[in-house]
Amino acid sequence: MITKGWHCRSIGMALAALLVGCTSAPACVLKGNDFRLAVEEGSRIAFEGDSLTYGFDNTATGMEPGMNGSELLRSKAPFPELLQKYSKGAVTVENRGFPGDRTTEALQRWSTVRPAKVVFIQYGTNDFGNFGGYETGPVPVEKFSENLKILIGRRKSLAEEVVVVLPPPLMDPEQNTGLDVYRCAAQTIANDEKVPILNVSALLPASNPNWTDGVHLTIEANTTIARGILQRIDIRGEAAKPLQ
Repeated sequence: MITKGWHCRSIGMALAALLVGCTSAPACVLKGNDFRLAVEEGSRIAFEGDSLTYGFDNTATGMEPGMNGSELLRSKAPFPELLQKYSKGAVTVENRGFPGDRTTEALQRWSTVRPAKVVFIQYGTNDFGNFGGYETGPVPVEKFSENLKILIGRRKSLAEEVVVVLPPPLMDPEQNTGLDVYRCAAQTIANDEKVPILNVSALLPASNPNWTDGVHLTIEANTTIARGILQRIDIRGEAAKPLQ
């Protein structure tokens, strides 16, 4: 993801028409985090998403090898892996993150995978900002909504439970305001599809050192997200222990 020097005021007129969130007025009231999932011990929980799910981190706090076909370095503690750690092995977590992915790429990348009990779907950051640098640029919010609906439907067709994850906050206020349009679109689709919503921004206190580079998350932020998810999962079985 490219994070330096990008501001709403510096983009071209055509792109500005897409990023209607570059205004001071809130796009919607973001909600979520009001769900609980019941899963059996040993269940697989999958996370589909971009570099924020993948755990991209090329700072000194990262430096773990890449995965899923990407050579980009990873954090020592992405939130999906932390969820498995904090569950004390009661669930198996599969990280399906890939750096730079928009919903456009997600439609193909995870089309044939093993079914999971629950799939968390997190896209929007690259649809909005095209931080992956695709020639086709940002995905218009209307197309993003269509793609997200397909991604949800694909999982529901396999009897998998789905949680839509609203894109995490960005450090730059203007970028973050622009991204709200995609968060609101994701929330609308989730409500239409009657699936739960994880609002990451509401989990992360503003005072946290949340970013390694303005976009990607610190270990502390990943820890907060993982604990917030685990608190919303009821694991049935002896291995399920309360979060310490």
